[in-house]
Amino acid sequence: MGYTLINKTKFIAKFLLVLWLIQIFQPLSVYALTSGPAQPEAQSFQPVGVSDMVDLFSGDFKYNVPLLDVDGYPINLNYQSGVGIDDEASWVGLGWNLNVGAINRQLRGIPDDLSGDELVTEQYTKPKITVGGKLTAKVELFGKNTAFKGGAGLNGSLTFGIFSDNYTGIGAEIGANAGMSFSLANDGQLTAGLGIGILSSTASGVDVTPNASLSISAFKEEKTLVNAGFSSSLGYNSRSGLKTLSFNKSFMSYNTSSSISYNTEPIMPKLQVPYTSEYGSFSVDVGGTVFGLYGSAGGTGYKSVRYISNGGNFRNPEYGYLYAERGKNQKKALHDFIREKDNPVIPELPNLAFANCYARCICL
Repeated sequence: MGYTLINKTKFIAKFLLVLWLIQIFQPLSVYALTSGPAQPEAQSFQPVGVSDMVDLFSGDFKYNVPLLDVDGYPINLNYQSGVGIDDEASWVGLGWNLNVGAINRQLRGIPDDLSGDELVTEQYTKPKITVGGKLTAKVELFGKNTAFKGGAGLNGSLTFGIFSDNYTGIGAEIGANAGMSFSLANDGQLTAGLGIGILSSTASGVDVTPNASLSISAFKEEKTLVNAGFSSSLGYNSRSGLKTLSFNKSFMSYNTSSSISYNTEPIMPKLQVPYTSEYGSFSVDVGGTVFGLYGSAGGTGYKSVRYISNGGNFRNPEYGYLYAERGKNQKKALHDFIREKDNPVIPELPNLAFANCYARCICL
């Protein structure tokens, strides 16, 4: 038992001896005593109201010499003894410091004193290029009705397309539309129609758009006396759900429409970058009629390019808080406008961000 205790004591003594030797020959803690040279004016700063000429804590000598007063702000020359080997002399001598104070300006947004100073902004976004094509086949059975002959008609179409986007890659879409109409004619014509369209795209999901319409016309001596109509359509997307429900009404030359939007995408107010879009397309369609049956086939090709306008270089005059009045009638002017607690604008979120114009402060 005693032998084990002696071994532990020897081990602890050897360990402490090694630590002691390391601190002597490799004083690692000394390396962290200083962080390198610093500005002597900041290190030697002393307040003006020092009356004790001896530091009560370290015993170092210190002395202040008042020089002058600038609008109530005193400037003093002070001396602090205990200069170390790493200390540097200021512009008034080693250990001496002339404290003249500092003016700090805090900026948030545009400086207050800007009055039409030009701000040059460069922005680059890779142009968005989309190239695609579609093949379409249409069929219509007894679809044409005259003003005084009733009848029924069926129609449908099938569309297949492929497109390539340099942002999202290659995609495809396929769609089908079907509809029917029925009309009765006497002194006028009553026409009712039903239809549905389905479009499935790798980019936007599946869109379903059913629609219905009803119209009536009254004629006398081949002249239209009354013409009224009503139509409605519904929009649904597999990714965003129910989108729109619209109604259109017409009477003679008057038309009214209304719509209800669902699952509206949130609006995030922000500074918009102007873009330019270029679009070009061509189409070919060939068809014919045989015994009340009309059929056609065709193709469409298109290319669209979207890029930042003006080559991404924008020049806007800036107006600060002091001169905001000068830029109120300039469309391209930038003002010191900040929106706090910004959030998306949707009907379910009643909290709106509020604008704020900050006044800058200049402090000593």
